[in-house]
Amino acid sequence: MYKEQYIYCYESCATCSAKGEENDSKCLTCDKVNNYYPLYNDKSNCINNEMKENYHKDKYLDNVEKQYKQCGNECKSCSLSEHECDECADGFHIRIEPPNEETKECLNEDIKNEKYPNYFLDTTDNKYKQCHSNCAKCTELGNKLNTKCKRCKDEFIQDPITPEHCVKLCNYY
Repeated sequence: MYKEQYIYCYESCATCSAKGEENDSKCLTCDKVNNYYPLYNDKSNCINNEMKENYHKDKYLDNVEKQYKQCGNECKSCSLSEHECDECADGFHIRIEPPNEETKECLNEDIKNEKYPNYFLDTTDNKYKQCHSNCAKCTELGNKLNTKCKRCKDEFIQDPITPEHCVKLCNYY
């Protein structure tokens, strides 16, 4: 005579292969009705947003593939996509878009030099900010009286009196 046995699945599972636990749920399918989705690299482990915040801050929910994926190396935590960081990893700093809006992009010196050469790390708040518009490169924020450039953009020249100040190159006829 055959006797059926039932397994109680962990709460994140719709179906399971064995009785699971919080970080090893052993799901065959996730309980999507209650917003549980699999981890990209471990489809038998299903989590929801609350579990993500507590244990998997370095993951984000890919809403197209409906699975939690790894944040980019520059992110300590992310929530919308791989490179949209909520918090930067060690050695990375958030980029500020003028006038003073935080992006969700974290940069280190190498990425900054490649993608945003006219940004500098403001050591007062540890955020990457854009140089004055006359500068190709700077180490601090300037203003219209002193642009504080290390190098001027092509259409500007260094002021002979204040070398870190870049002024418009004028053509006289």
